Amino acid sequence: RWKLQVLDLRKVHGNFWRMWSGALVDACSPGVMKERQTVKASPDTGPTLPLKVLVNLRFQQRPLNAFHSFLFRWVDERKGLIQLCCKKLQMCSLPVCTIEKILERLDLDFIQQLDMQCFWRLSTLATFATYWGQMSNLRKLFFSHVYVSAYASQEERDQLMDDITSQFAKMDSLRRLYLDGVFLLERRLYQVL
Repeated sequence: RWKLQVLDLRKVHGNFWRMWSGALVDACSPGVMKERQTVKASPDTGPTLPLKVLVNLRFQQRPLNAFHSFLFRWVDERKGLIQLCCKKLQMCSLPVCTIEKILERLDLDFIQQLDMQCFWRLSTLATFATYWGQMSNLRKLFFSHVYVSAYASQEERDQLMDDITSQFAKMDSLRRLYLDGVFLLERRLYQVL
């Protein structure tokens, strides 16, 4: 019996119904996504793979909109049965705790494009940068408006910068890096590159 394996909620072009469904198989191939067993089934049925839900997400509001709230509640209620896969993720002006809750629900290996348009303190960026190192397929990264607290010592700034730049070494797939309003890389750009 056939069971639903992939639910694609991304926006698609006008010829969706004519598109060959085999194109989706490549997007979820073992080379791109790691397969994992999430649910123990009865001995006679074998392991069950999670339902892959493909979605591109864009967050611009502090309270999540109705769709995002429903999607995350639905995923949380089916923990281990749903693999939430987001290829393009954009977040604007969200609190860090909200960003962390979003990233904890996503399969970070699937993210290829990350656009962070937030006003960041250097310490906040250092905390968030640890997620970058887990995004093994991240190809494009955009972040903006990082500022350094006037009360931070030079030693503290250096440590935070080391924490941030060390994550770039883990991003083997990164091809494009966009920085806007980020002046703290002066004399440190070589560490990023």
